[in-house]
Amino acid sequence: MSINHNYDEQKKLLIKEIERLDAIILNLIQHKDLELLNAQNSTKLKEYYENNKILKHKLESNEFEIAIVGLEKAGKSTFANALIDNYVLPSAPERCTFTATKLISGVDEAIVEFYTEHEFDEIFQEMLQELQYPNAEEVSYKTLTLTDFKNFFNTLEETNNALYKSHVGKTDQEIIDILKTTSNLRLDGSKIIFSGDELSKDDFQSYIKGEINDTSKPRSVKSIEIKSSKLDSMENAILYDVPGFDSPTKLHLRQTEDRLKKADAIILVTNVGTNPSIQGTSLSIITKNTDGDGIPLKDKLFVFGNQIDRVNKFDDIDRNFQTLKGDVLKYQIGTEERTFAGSALKYLVLEKSIVRDEGYDCRYSDLNSGIEDIRKKLEEYYQTDRFKILKQKIEKNNQLIQDIFDDIKKNNISDQYNMSEDGQKGQIIAVENQQMKQRISTDLKYFVDKIKKQIYDEQWLSHRIEEEIQKNDYFSDISEGLFEHTRVMTNDSARTNTEFEKINQEMRKKLHLKYLENYVFLIRNITDEKCKEVEISLIQTFISAVTGTNLSTDVIKKECESIIYKITAEVAHDPSRFMYLIERFSRDIFDILLSSPVASDDRSKRFIHANNDMRHLDHYYSKGKGDLITLLLTQQEVSLIDQIPKIANEIGKLLAKGTLTIQANAVLNSVNTMIALLKSLSPEATLGTISNVHELLVEYNVTPSNTKETVVDEINKDINNLKKVLIKAVIPAANLEFSYVNSVDKQIKLLLSAMLEQDNRYSVAFNEFLSKIIPIVKHDELQNVSNTIEKIKLKNAIIESL
Repeated sequence: MSINHNYDEQKKLLIKEIERLDAIILNLIQHKDLELLNAQNSTKLKEYYENNKILKHKLESNEFEIAIVGLEKAGKSTFANALIDNYVLPSAPERCTFTATKLISGVDEAIVEFYTEHEFDEIFQEMLQELQYPNAEEVSYKTLTLTDFKNFFNTLEETNNALYKSHVGKTDQEIIDILKTTSNLRLDGSKIIFSGDELSKDDFQSYIKGEINDTSKPRSVKSIEIKSSKLDSMENAILYDVPGFDSPTKLHLRQTEDRLKKADAIILVTNVGTNPSIQGTSLSIITKNTDGDGIPLKDKLFVFGNQIDRVNKFDDIDRNFQTLKGDVLKYQIGTEERTFAGSALKYLVLEKSIVRDEGYDCRYSDLNSGIEDIRKKLEEYYQTDRFKILKQKIEKNNQLIQDIFDDIKKNNISDQYNMSEDGQKGQIIAVENQQMKQRISTDLKYFVDKIKKQIYDEQWLSHRIEEEIQKNDYFSDISEGLFEHTRVMTNDSARTNTEFEKINQEMRKKLHLKYLENYVFLIRNITDEKCKEVEISLIQTFISAVTGTNLSTDVIKKECESIIYKITAEVAHDPSRFMYLIERFSRDIFDILLSSPVASDDRSKRFIHANNDMRHLDHYYSKGKGDLITLLLTQQEVSLIDQIPKIANEIGKLLAKGTLTIQANAVLNSVNTMIALLKSLSPEATLGTISNVHELLVEYNVTPSNTKETVVDEINKDINNLKKVLIKAVIPAANLEFSYVNSVDKQIKLLLSAMLEQDNRYSVAFNEFLSKIIPIVKHDELQNVSNTIEKIKLKNAIIESL
């Protein structure tokens, strides 16, 4: 085939344009540091670049790919042999090739390439996946037994009947055949070359048609390329004899469809002699598919109705041919001019004597074999439409490339201005100033949000303090040994009598001081520990925001610490702030429970003095029922509100027995009035009704301890009650979390205000900080400005070339 020279100039222009675009693509890819390409566009350009290589090769070589397709019994191989005036492909009854056979012009030889085991296993697993075989990707053709597969497929008839019917007699037979021939497969990735007369010998032919009851050879073949000297008249043609549309497996069907999309021309071979209508399988593949460039397969289609010499009578020749042409036009898969009918076997046996077949008898001597006609039409197509389609593909690919170029230009405005070093440095600093502020603002807001969740929502400080209080490290019980030691040390009398109240008071005096110091240490230790942790985290967050990375230097760290301290010093962590809260809510509790013995006047006075604060704490301790009051005064945890109805009930019982005087009625009326009044009071007001501590002590039979055992027991109860009150009332009332989070929140707000508000008293300091820190952070970039300018020049040149 020779191409029309009228197209030479257009071909040169197309090649030149491809080369221009390819050079730009390579430039863009090689200079990825210019950041002109995003990941998506980079991937697309690489794909279009590879397409250009294929299209350019087609232009330069005038290569003409022809895919010969059809049903297996239509005589595809015989037609292919006739088209190239040779007989290298066995006829359909003998053929069992499982891959496309490539025919090109050249010195007579054939190259057979075999699969590797890995490549073959991928195909084998793909067939198993079509059958939904369990864990197909882990199965090998070597490890799967024939029995296991048959059992699985037979079960499939019940478990998935639709899938079974779709593959029975097809894919299952493929797999069974493979498993039967496993030991004979050659899967080493090697190549064998046959030449000259060897092409017609059984040794070569067995790789196409197999051997008796053994398909291992053709199954092992990855590709067959046949070079034939008989193709001189079609020296630019590459013929692919592909598996038929009715091939047993869907895998082969997909391989066929892929080959059709890549071909320049498609020849659909049908059996017009015995079945003139085009089969549904052929129709669906041709009509539903387009090639990779969006060109419908039907635009590249030629139809050859083969085996017309097999009709029963002469009149059927024209009738069958008309039926074929009618289907082509009706289903809009081609044109009448590209539809032919004839006999490839008649051409090979009678017209060219390429094949000797004494059993062949053509009853229609005047029958046109059709081979020369379709070959001539193919040559015309090659000279005209083939080039038009190829040009269309190239222009489409080039347009896709240009679309990406346009996208690059839109997103990358040319930096023609400010090409001086000072201008570039100023731009770097200005951009970093804006970006650094954005990073600082974002990171600090996320930081304070994290702290709020950790400290406030999770009550971290309170829980840690509660854990420590519950241990015996800070508030341990006393022993009788301490009592004896105190007794000896305080005994200044000549008598031997024991002064229990004095010993009790002296022991408490020391415990009060010790445990209060322990408590202060506990609070300070936990808050200082957390504050230090958060302070370090704040500095690290700030440094990361400033640098934009997790990397830093001593200079950067020092500058960041300095500006944070300068702006936040007034609201930063101050132990005294927490100690005030602790003093505010716990000192009276310590004084009442540890300084004064139970039933002593001192304890009663201390309680009455702190009455309002105790009412407030009881709100946390017992929701205002008075449990805390009885606990502090009597060491018994009884709700005062719950006792009032009980008292009234007892008075009522006495009255019913007639043991009360007339005054008892007045008492009962007073109690009932008091109950109604208390029901209407708020919980906080309830405690105000406890005005006489002495009466309460009498009511609960509370008396001073007068033995060693009772003194020790009394003090230990107070110690344990102290821990209980601290946990249930004092710590919740102090609400350390709010105070702490408020402090951190103020620090963040001050930093952000100093950075964002120009009238802030620290804005000047923060701007000075930025002016120092940005040159440090962008040191390498500022030092490399001259290279940056060269990159900008290169970037601009590339953008302008688009």
